[in-house]
Amino acid sequence: MPVPTQEFNVVSNYIPTTRGYIPLLKGDIFVQMESHQIYRYGYKKGTDSCGWIHSYCLDDYENDFTTEVTDFLKEFSLEIGTVEFLETISRREMLHFSQMKNKAQYIITKFCDLNRLDYVCRKRVMELDHKFALSIIEKGFFFPSNSNPSAIVMKRISNRLTNFQ
Repeated sequence: MPVPTQEFNVVSNYIPTTRGYIPLLKGDIFVQMESHQIYRYGYKKGTDSCGWIHSYCLDDYENDFTTEVTDFLKEFSLEIGTVEFLETISRREMLHFSQMKNKAQYIITKFCDLNRLDYVCRKRVMELDHKFALSIIEKGFFFPSNSNPSAIVMKRISNRLTNFQ
């Protein structure tokens, strides 16, 4: 039985940082073989290498659920940290997230909660502008179990502030 496929225009460049994902450039044609809401499996038309791609890179506005999430990801130019978290949540939670008015605040709060940031660090992250806070999260959502997430986050904030000056 042949695998059903669907073709999409690529509307955003995607350079993967994780194995298993394929690079695509704006204007390429992506042939989807499987869909998992915010990420898709398939191949670039004219090649034989298969891999994953984030759905915000595709011209696919049939699914309102995906559109809400991908619009949020595009608005803040999110590709790594936030997507890393969104890939772990349940379909029910993803549906809830897609309908939220303040998605950025939800992501920031989850980041603080799941990484058990200490009071000072959490307060500092929550006081940041959403775009700035999400850029901190974009460096990576989860931390190794033997690390100090609060110290890492404070260092990220310090580095970003230094780069803005």
